[in-house]
Amino acid sequence: GMGSKNQDCDYVGVYSVVYSGLNIRYGRVNECGIDCVKFGGTTNLDVSYNELSGACNVAEDHGLIYTYNVVSGDGQITNVDVHHNILYNSYGSPEGVNNNTLYANGIYLDGYNQGVNVYKNIFKGNIARNNIVCNIRNDVNLYDNIGLLDQPGSRGFSLSNIIGRPMGMTVKRNVWYMP
Repeated sequence: GMGSKNQDCDYVGVYSVVYSGLNIRYGRVNECGIDCVKFGGTTNLDVSYNELSGACNVAEDHGLIYTYNVVSGDGQITNVDVHHNILYNSYGSPEGVNNNTLYANGIYLDGYNQGVNVYKNIFKGNIARNNIVCNIRNDVNLYDNIGLLDQPGSRGFSLSNIIGRPMGMTVKRNVWYMP
């Protein structure tokens, strides 16, 4: 992922904002400075059958797939399916961090997301923090994902820093294992 100077899309492999009806499928994106796939303000999006690796080479806090929305401006993320992806190597860069904790993730649902389904993804390992992390609002379903936890402090799923009260969230049949 190439970047531009001081823009929000710096070092992102695939970036979509304020778009409807987009499919990001059957791709291979690797060795991105920040995110392999990033989207915001998007409706009717399908991110599937991709191989994504090597995110967060210049950032400590993002993911292989990352999304964020503010309440106004970018719009809401709705009706999104993230499925059948293979994800690995989300490193996290320690440069400029005041502690040794890296927050590089597999799938990072940040901000005001709703109507997002994350299912049947495979996390092959070397993900610094969470396979899936949610900082979401409502109507998020996480199911049938499988992942390797092979880094110190790594987690399968984390729900943190909730923006608003989570409503209608379902987490089921996910399998996280240690080597």
